[in-house]
Amino acid sequence: MNFHGYAFKENDKYYIENITNGNIFALNDIYYRNFLNCDSKILNVLEENKLLNLRNELNRNSFDAIFIVNSKCNLRCEYCFEKDNYLNKEDGKFNFINYVNRNYKDVNNITFTGGEPLLRFPLIKEVCDCLNHKNVINKYSIVTNGLLLNQENLAFLNFNYFSIQLSIDGGLSDYNSKLDRTNKIVENEILDKIKFVLTQYTNIEISLRVNFSKYDFKSYKKKIDYIYTYLGDCSSNPKLDIYFDFIDVNNKDDMWIDFDDKINKLVELYEYLFSKKINTSHQYVFGGLCSAKDKDTIIIDSNGIEYPCYSFVGENDINSNYDYNQLNCHKDCHLHDVCNGGCVYSNYCDTNEFLINCHKEKLDFIIQYLFVYKLMMLNKISGKEIKEELNNVEIISINI
Repeated sequence: MNFHGYAFKENDKYYIENITNGNIFALNDIYYRNFLNCDSKILNVLEENKLLNLRNELNRNSFDAIFIVNSKCNLRCEYCFEKDNYLNKEDGKFNFINYVNRNYKDVNNITFTGGEPLLRFPLIKEVCDCLNHKNVINKYSIVTNGLLLNQENLAFLNFNYFSIQLSIDGGLSDYNSKLDRTNKIVENEILDKIKFVLTQYTNIEISLRVNFSKYDFKSYKKKIDYIYTYLGDCSSNPKLDIYFDFIDVNNKDDMWIDFDDKINKLVELYEYLFSKKINTSHQYVFGGLCSAKDKDTIIIDSNGIEYPCYSFVGENDINSNYDYNQLNCHKDCHLHDVCNGGCVYSNYCDTNEFLINCHKEKLDFIIQYLFVYKLMMLNKISGKEIKEELNNVEIISINI
């Protein structure tokens, strides 16, 4: 297998980041040279500390599953393909329990999404109970707007060590797409749910994505200040990962923004976060974990329809039989695990075609930037300006 990463030398130490998982470790000069020469003792110690994974212990025929349990939603976010699917829309009749019973030996992790998946909480509970009885699942997660989280379902999510993915919009009150069916902005309710979960439930991890478009990015400083002030001490809870990105919409949409501009704006945003001494552990990935190309994830909706990628749900003109494997990029590239030819859906939004479009130079820049950012926040290097320190980053690619 190949190890791809970055190294930064400060005094007598090398700080190394594993690009695949974002782990950072330090080696002295001698150990660093031995690491580059694939010294087995060094590699084994790193693996024991979970900084490297030298073996693929999963069944090669196994897969992750994304269950789209419904298309109903209690919100109507402007950019969402489900925004017109009101609460009275019927759920599909696909039997997820039968599917699990047939395939449970090959399923690793399950994500529940929708629509708003908590509208079908009894089904989620039934699926999890079925799999727990078979003792095969590694991890559960749910993508939800959070408004329906309550003591009953949170107790269940906490017992089963769920990860919860939430999102809010980057706009302030004058431009915010996160609306309920009465056009009420629900952002504060979502943030209140985050605080409640983090203070009451110790087994749940939360990922909060803040979505920007070209219209609302101008207010990013106020947005960042608002989020971190509102969350208070909860914003630094290790169970919470706050990250920032842009919505993926078709290039004909008014909210569309091209990739290069996205990266430039993200750097501007991270510079502001750094000035506020706000930690970020997020690893920027652009297509590396691609279900369409790697065929290691099954996405199936409540009607039993399978999709190559969750982002293609609702895109009726997408050919699900297309061979996305031909969009794989060069495996010897140090960015392969986080890129792999770029995000199929994002590239489709940008070009209306299926292309390899990895944006290597920009992607390399933003990942190195975040590496130096994390080192400086950890007080591992003495520089004051992130961009000035980028010249000291080395690219590592070794066959181990």
